[in-house]
Amino acid sequence: NDNIVKWTLLLANEGEKANSIGHILDGLNL
Repeated sequence: NDNIVKWTLLLANEGEKANSIGHILDGLNL
């Protein structure tokens, strides 16, 4: 089902963004 693929990619993309924000916050907490 194409919708499953779209949602999987969307969730993966959101996870990468959240991870990037986490790295930025870690950098600010030096």
